[in-house]
Amino acid sequence: MVSWGDDGSGLATPPAGLSGVRAVAAGWHHSLALKTDGTVAGWGWNDFGQATPPAGLSGIVAIAAGGVHSLALKNDGTVVGWGYNVPIDYHLSGQATPPPGLSGVIAIAAGEQHGLALKNDGTVVGWGQDWYGKATPPAGLTSVVAISAGEQFSIALVRPSLPAMVTNLSPPLNGGEVNSLLKKLENAQTSLNRGSPNAACGQMNAFANEVEALIRRGN
Repeated sequence: MVSWGDDGSGLATPPAGLSGVRAVAAGWHHSLALKTDGTVAGWGWNDFGQATPPAGLSGIVAIAAGGVHSLALKNDGTVVGWGYNVPIDYHLSGQATPPPGLSGVIAIAAGEQHGLALKNDGTVVGWGQDWYGKATPPAGLTSVVAISAGEQFSIALVRPSLPAMVTNLSPPLNGGEVNSLLKKLENAQTSLNRGSPNAACGQMNAFANEVEALIRRGN
């Protein structure tokens, strides 16, 4: 690992001997490292325990560092939080306490004082400080494939939907066919986002060709 910048509270100095790291996360003044053995290491400012993972924490597959709190996703789809969560003043928000019963989580994100969880059904759950509604996903939000949490806002990437002419094919599409078409749309969108219109056109042509083949299948 390499770290640089302001080193107050040792936030830019990973622990000596830290190795086997597979992912990192940076909060306001603390950092986290997810190791290949499923454990988490933390360093930096630790006034609220945000840089000290709970004792015995293991089986972790993803981490997120907020302002002064931390989140970890376990391999059973549950979320663990630690750090600032004490009723000291108006900043109290419960950001380090995921909602009771939260499960089926596949990704997490931590804002300054709120948290987000992406579930395996494509929906999003939020908690913590809800100024500006940042911890309350829009009604009806589904088909989400990625999430990110800012200081006072949240972002979700929504999987593209197939046009009715495709979803209404007879015989109906099976799961593999749906995923194949959606992947082509996602690839095209990614190419556009990267400023590669030629690649996007090629991927959209591949999508159209597959749709044509599926239409012919039913005739």
